[in-house]
Amino acid sequence: MENDLIFKLNGPRKKLKNLLSEYNIPERLLLNILSELNIDPSKFSSEVNKKERKSIIRNLIELSFKIDQLGSYKTAMVTKGGVALMKVNPKTMESRMLPSLYFLGEVLDIDGDTGGFNIQFAFSSAASAIDAINLKKI
Repeated sequence: MENDLIFKLNGPRKKLKNLLSEYNIPERLLLNILSELNIDPSKFSSEVNKKERKSIIRNLIELSFKIDQLGSYKTAMVTKGGVALMKVNPKTMESRMLPSLYFLGEVLDIDGDTGGFNIQFAFSSAASAIDAINLKKI
């Protein structure tokens, strides 16, 4: 398994918890997974056997969650990141780099508060792009 290499290449004298935390896995989640697998998080990565490595990797990749309840309106999230706004004509939503390519909604580096702002931007940017595309066809 190619993913076994993370244990061999990234510091055999690192403790397992420290090695895996380099992959931005929340500590509580990581400790919970290792506990479920009965693997000591203070074990050095060089001491982790092949069966344990495969179990850790499988559990990280195939991890599933049961949703007990939805969050409240106050905890709703938005996405961030995406295509830089300077790369897009704001009137047409057309790419400045590749003509006839249009970017809409949250694929752009834009976000707003909860309450419909993001969906409104998605609809508004789509309307701008549609108008620009229709004008090109004339």
